[in-house]
Formats: sequence, structure tokens, C-alpha cells
Amino acid sequence: MDYITGKDLDFDSVFPKEAFDSTRYGAHVNVKRKVKMPDLDSGGWKIKMREGIKKFTKELESMGDAEAVRRLRTFEGVGEKTARGIYDDLFLGERDKRGVDRMWSENNLEVFSSNKHRDIFLDLVKGEIGATIEGGAGERDAEIEEILSVKPKLEGETDEPVTSDVKRLIRLPSSLHGKTALVVTPLSRDDLDDFEPLRDAVPKIFSDEPVKIEVTKRTSIKLRGEAFDLKKGEIEVPEFAAIFLMCRRCAEIVSDS
Repeated sequence: MDYITGKDLDFDSVFPKEAFDSTRYGAHVNVKRKVKMPDLDSGGWKIKMREGIKKFTKELESMGDAEAVRRLRTFEGVGEKTARGIYDDLFLGERDKRGVDRMWSENNLEVFSSNKHRDIFLDLVKGEIGATIEGGAGERDAEIEEILSVKPKLEGETDEPVTSDVKRLIRLPSSLHGKTALVVTPLSRDDLDDFEPLRDAVPKIFSDEPVKIEVTKRTSIKLRGEAFDLKKGEIEVPEFAAIFLMCRRCAEIVSDS
């Protein structure tokens, strides 16, 4: 689940720093380090972030300088000068010599005119600084954050209690769900849009033969395309409906004895 959502992602691993120069002043050694981009042949979150940055810079460039600078300025701590500097560092100059082109050819983020510009760009990529609506007294602008960010757009969504519960990860195909008696049904992505669980996952082995039940909770449900509006009391329903209602604890079977 943490992998899918990118929780606590180790950015030092995704964007490692590599020493490339050093200067000695007496006993003190100053080591210069460059922030590397994820390699093209890397996997997992590294390649996701690499591809995300590529899309991010294309979106930023497509806005044009005025709009891109305006939007960058809405982020916390990014003023006019800094926003303009980041944009110029990336897109000013001849093709193949611009910062964004060198970023890919040199495979690092040392294409900015200052570490400040580089670090702010990286924070935008990580989604670690938020945008505020202009004149909105600090109100967050989710639309701009959605455009000018990378990691938040790559985070998958999960139902945490379900995904983290190992008991729910052993649903064998053709087995029955304990609280509905619906059958576990393997699906392709193409099948998903037309799939209706209360129609298509009711086991075919459950018949239409009538079963007498006592409804304990007022229930309205549609199963196999048949609508049921049931009040409390004894009633006969098809076997497939009786089993579903009992599993949902909305009814109890009535014994002939």
C-alpha cells in the first residue's frame, strides 16, 4: 500500500547526490555534489518520477512564459524573480542547449543557475510546497498544484483498511464473499465498465426456487435484474435472493418445522 501511494518515498534514493568536484581549504574539504535524475533503465518509483518530470516540463513549457511564471509565483516562497529564473533556466536558449534538454542528455538537475532554483524545482516535483489562490488569504489552489507537480499525480488510490488487511487478499476465483455470497469474478480491464456485481456476480448455482424467509430489516435491492422491496415479516423469495439477504443479516430462513 505504501508503494502504491508513494508514502514516505525515499527521495534521496530517487534523486541521489553524486560528488563531482572538491576544493581543499587547509584541513577543510568542500565537496560539490550534483543531483542525479533517475536512470532510464531504472524501475518502480524512479522511472515513474523520471517520466513524470518529462511530462511536467512539457506542460510548463506549453503554457508560455507569462502564464508559467504567474503560476509558479503562486507557490509558497516563490517570488517573481525566482519564478522567472526557474523558467529561464529551463527553457531559455537554443534547442538542445536549454536547461530542460541538458537535463536529459546529462541526466542530472544541475541545469539551473543556482541551487535555490534547483531545490525549488525539486520541491515542486515532490509536491512538498503548495500553491495559494491569489488574494485567497492562504487558501490552497488544488488546480495549480495538480498541474505543477509530479509525485501527487503519480500516487495511486487504495482503500487502506481493505488493502492492508491480509484476510482480504486471499479471494480465490469462484469462491464466495462471506457477507454477500457473491462470487469472486476475475475481470479484464475491458470487462470492468459493464460489470454489475449484483447482476453478474450472483452465483448461477443459486436457483430461482422459492425460499421462505423472515425479513428482519426493511430492504430494497435489485438482484439479477429483479427488484425486491421487502418489509419486515415472512415472505418467499428466490433462493439467490434469500442467500444474499441472510448473508447481509437482513433476513433469517424460516424452518418448515
